[in-house]
Amino acid sequence: HVDIMLHKAILLILTLVCASVAALLAPSVVPLAIKRRAPRSCPKVRNTVHLCCTDEYSPDFSIGAKRMSISPLEWVSLGMSGIYLSHFGSLYTQLPGLFGATGLLPINDRIHNLNDLWALQLVASPQVGMEVFATLGILISAAQIMFRQLRHGVAGVVTFSLMWLLWHDLVIAGGRFMAYQMDLLLLDAAPLSVLAASGIASGAATFGYRWLLSRLYIGAGAVKLLSCDASWRDLSAIHWHLQSQPLPNPIGAAAYIHLSESVCQAITFGVLVVEMATPFLFLAPSTSIRHVAFLLNLFLMIGIATFGNFGPLQALLIVIGFALLDDHVPEEGSTTMSLAESEHFQNPDHAISLALKTQQDFASSIAVVSACLAAIIWTLHNVGARCLDTWAVEPLVYCLVAVGSAIACLPILQYTSKDFMTALISLAILFGSAHTMADGLGVYLPAGNVFECLNVGASPCGLFATMTGVNGRPVATIEASNCMEGPWHYVPLLYQVNDPLAPLPLCFPHFPRLDWTLWFIPSGEQGLWIARFFNGITTNDPAVMNLIDKHAFQESFSTPPSIVRVVPRTYVLYSSGWTVSNDPRYHEMPVLATFTRGDLDKLQLREGQDESPWPSTPLRRSFADSERPEYFIWSWLGSSAAMRRMIKLRESNRCAVDDVEEG
Repeated sequence: HVDIMLHKAILLILTLVCASVAALLAPSVVPLAIKRRAPRSCPKVRNTVHLCCTDEYSPDFSIGAKRMSISPLEWVSLGMSGIYLSHFGSLYTQLPGLFGATGLLPINDRIHNLNDLWALQLVASPQVGMEVFATLGILISAAQIMFRQLRHGVAGVVTFSLMWLLWHDLVIAGGRFMAYQMDLLLLDAAPLSVLAASGIASGAATFGYRWLLSRLYIGAGAVKLLSCDASWRDLSAIHWHLQSQPLPNPIGAAAYIHLSESVCQAITFGVLVVEMATPFLFLAPSTSIRHVAFLLNLFLMIGIATFGNFGPLQALLIVIGFALLDDHVPEEGSTTMSLAESEHFQNPDHAISLALKTQQDFASSIAVVSACLAAIIWTLHNVGARCLDTWAVEPLVYCLVAVGSAIACLPILQYTSKDFMTALISLAILFGSAHTMADGLGVYLPAGNVFECLNVGASPCGLFATMTGVNGRPVATIEASNCMEGPWHYVPLLYQVNDPLAPLPLCFPHFPRLDWTLWFIPSGEQGLWIARFFNGITTNDPAVMNLIDKHAFQESFSTPPSIVRVVPRTYVLYSSGWTVSNDPRYHEMPVLATFTRGDLDKLQLREGQDESPWPSTPLRRSFADSERPEYFIWSWLGSSAAMRRMIKLRESNRCAVDDVEEG
């Protein structure tokens, strides 16, 4: 191992030398694209998007300065309304089957053991409470999309706070089925949306969104480098991920079949670089650098959403990413530029100094990104190693995390001299998430309990640290029959891989919670909810049937099956579709479990249980149960966007009429 460590040390030194050379040459390589002509006056530049639209100079070394009529935080607020609508709508379609009296995790049996609820325990019937909470969430978020006034000021604070409360209680009440990164991430962003709507410290809200993105990326990248997983070390992770991800789709399956090994390795390396380097660009003081970071986040999230079914998770991160375009700099007593400031800004010498400052920022960013590359190369170089060199990896990764935390303090110091309230709130956001961030990375943080007192929603971040489907996708196939001798038929699921002949679906922006949770059964997932799920299949329970492909189920089973079993298998994806692996270790596997109709009653779990049916909201519940969930969500999103457009056109026409009358 001495030769290996020496080889890696030389490689690390060469990488750092290249990084230093790149940092020194960057100011002379980046061209000066400054026009020495007087630009048009731009008295208001705060909180506007500066993109390359004309040849005029903009405040932060952008080549263009045409202002848009909507601020980046306005895009974030509008996007958050759409994300809330997708979350509430997706959950609404699954409530009876997941949490009803005959569902998988009845809320009536657990309500008295939930201590962190804010308002749901005040409702007489927990089922009515969850139905009302989800319905209110849909209606409020749809109204926010249609009416801008509900996203700002006092009305915005009230509506966003109410949706925060509703989603918080639904997550707590949901238990196992609401414990996913997407659910916690929305809770993490909820207080920031309230802060942005208040307008008290918009700079703090902008910082909070950027820091949230940085924590997510740092956590996702660090856990991969520290996981000792061979697929990340030899850069084969993306190749296996396309086959073994929780809910594959047709595009991801086609990519797995047709993309070469070298292309997948390049994509894997690119993902590691983006996840470890981009967080530093999120926190850069230069708008131009943050524009680059915005594009990197956009491309990565679109790529992930294209090749897999992850619900509205990537849409949420894209929406939060619009905060990177906000160039809010606090000014003492004013949010607009004075005439003197405008003339100083239009001064060509001042423009050149800003350009040089931007070049220096680019040089610093190149150096930081190069350091990230050095850490990744150091980690990945020894392909055959598992954890032999983890001792050398951990200091590098933890140093990068420490650097990111230190860079996050820079905008806070900038705010301190001009807006103390913004600086104070930003500091609370930073320290409030410090304990959960350290906990997610397995690092002990002194005085962590003190920091935790400032936490208003932050949660640990880290996705896909290990690949579970190397050389095949582990599947706990669910089969049903009316007798032990068979014939056995696959239970048709809506989105999870079970029947190898079933087509792969697209379900964006729906998040099917049962299908996602079934993915964990081959990894050891246990729970009484599995027996309740099988009981719903054998009794043809309508609520449970809505969680699976009920139309295909009726075609496969003329009468409800009396026996359900779980058989572990390993599927391999070919151009012809899924095939059971011919590996003798996987081809013939013993049955994991067998469930017979009535077994749930033998456990005496129904004694004293509230058997009241799930409440039905007029029109909405019948519509949600009759269509596929993604169609239900898109109908609400589409109708809300159409109404918003009609309202804007009506306001424009009214303003035009008023102008004509005044003329």
